[in-house]
Amino acid sequence: MPMHDWNRVEAGIFFDFHQTWSMQIRDSLNRDLPADHYALIEQSLVTQDNGRFGPDILTLHSDTLGSPSFDNSAGTTVLAPAPAHFKTVKTDAEFYRRKKNIVAIRHESDDRIVACIELVSPGNKSGQRAFKDFVVKSCELLMRGIHLVIVDVFPPGMRDPQGVHNAIWEELHGEPDDPLPAVKDRVAVSYECEMRDIHAYPETLAVGVPLPEVPVFLRPGGCVMLNLEETYAAAFQSVPLRWRRVIEA
Repeated sequence: MPMHDWNRVEAGIFFDFHQTWSMQIRDSLNRDLPADHYALIEQSLVTQDNGRFGPDILTLHSDTLGSPSFDNSAGTTVLAPAPAHFKTVKTDAEFYRRKKNIVAIRHESDDRIVACIELVSPGNKSGQRAFKDFVVKSCELLMRGIHLVIVDVFPPGMRDPQGVHNAIWEELHGEPDDPLPAVKDRVAVSYECEMRDIHAYPETLAVGVPLPEVPVFLRPGGCVMLNLEETYAAAFQSVPLRWRRVIEA
């Protein structure tokens, strides 16, 4: 299914779709993850007025940097290697932003979060503070050794003229990444944390073009592939017909 232009509808309609798509992603991951991992829908990690992490993240990730040890023999899933291409760096809408969820992947040994999948919403770009919170939160996750996937089906705006990945890259590296091409101005990007190195795997997106598969890293050098098109199409079937007609017009 080709990606739609979600600027055709208000934030509340996308919020409903966002929740359904998150559940489809969770279900897909729980079918494909190794037996010692599981995915849950969890409250957005920005839970406080200052945009910082809530106590769960701070408790689980304050002591060490990097991923827990893994035993691939624990399940039948074999992790895929990292993609060959990568970049490395060392080192109204507001209401829905506060209510939206993420998909978190945890390791069963200590229920530690090892990866997060976040679908960007209009609320993330609704104001300067909201967008800054989003960028800072993403960078803090990465610096704490939590792998990350960000999917942004909205075009760049005044807060992110070069896209969300560029804003995150500039926060991490001090300079922006290559600009997005005009014909593919949206992005899905996977981040892999390897000690203090962060690898980025951006995939450009466009309205009318099917979404790609993206790697979800569970450890440095090891990932499972997430089929965004399959989960997107399944979620879109739940959109009320009244709004599907508007989105597909």
